[in-house]
Amino acid sequence: MLMNTLLKISAVLLILTSCETKNRLQQESFKTILPDSANIYEPQLIFEKLQLKSKELRLPQLNKGIDSFNLRIWQSSMISRNTVINLSYTNKNWLATTTDFYKGLGKIDSFKTSDISSKITSTLTDSIRSFNFINIPSQYDIPGFYDKMNDGVGFSIEILNKRFYKMIIYHCPNRYPLEPNNKRIMDLIYLLDNYFNFYTPYCGVEK
Repeated sequence: MLMNTLLKISAVLLILTSCETKNRLQQESFKTILPDSANIYEPQLIFEKLQLKSKELRLPQLNKGIDSFNLRIWQSSMISRNTVINLSYTNKNWLATTTDFYKGLGKIDSFKTSDISSKITSTLTDSIRSFNFINIPSQYDIPGFYDKMNDGVGFSIEILNKRFYKMIIYHCPNRYPLEPNNKRIMDLIYLLDNYFNFYTPYCGVEK
């Protein structure tokens, strides 16, 4: 009787230890990938601002690894509303929201979030699954790239899964169709816009 009890206790302790070890290893292997600080102004500050905006907009903050997947695209423009598309896969379900918001002095003045999950199709999710997010650089990390646009639409893109958080930034990628990475980003934007109708294709004059 005592032996059986001790064996059960040992088994429980072994399971708990195994779970703790697995969680620790996952935390240690999780990576945060930001743009190269030598090529863009204070990427850590941009990351922190996105987390703050997410909190203001009542969106989950993407700063810790999750077992599922989350893609968040921030579209900013000086001549129109700002929009964030949030696409996630959790508990075997794909969910999507779009949030339009207006910025005031130092904070968000107003916003409206709509559930657009009904627009998701298997064609869309298959395309998202096949997109190679880990290998695409931020725009200013592209060797030899020079942004010639003064103003226009910009994208801050966040990707989160259990292995990494990644943030990449692009400005007027539609103006560089011959550069492979800018083209890949526009392919992604066009794909999502076909379903969610959010893209504002404005870019101003060149420098």
